[in-house]
Amino acid sequence: MGWLDLLWPRPARRRRPLESRKPPHPDDLLRIAELEQRGSRLDLPHPIHALLALESEVAGRLAADRLERLGYRCALRSRRDGGWSLTATLTLVPSPAAITGLREQLEEVASELGGAYEGWEAPIVS
Repeated sequence: MGWLDLLWPRPARRRRPLESRKPPHPDDLLRIAELEQRGSRLDLPHPIHALLALESEVAGRLAADRLERLGYRCALRSRRDGGWSLTATLTLVPSPAAITGLREQLEEVASELGGAYEGWEAPIVS
């Protein structure tokens, strides 16, 4: 950050998850097929709500901070079992490659902080 950035700040750049070249997870393919079967238009962007389980509030806040830098909107909530649940939302076209990239990003963040990726859901978009 230079001195000009203090006078004229640049807007934050939002990074999109990279589409993965790895084969998609079977659960992701099933969820995409369910969206299509229920009448969702898979050529349109969907708000994808991904869930992470974390052991502490500190880990949840760190995960939220990292994911918000990547363009996710995050909500952190306590769980009845004493753990924390993070919902990370990103709008994208739910292709197998995009969902696989999203899964890879979230699994990486969760594993670094001792948590677990619990999957994703999306509403019907028509």
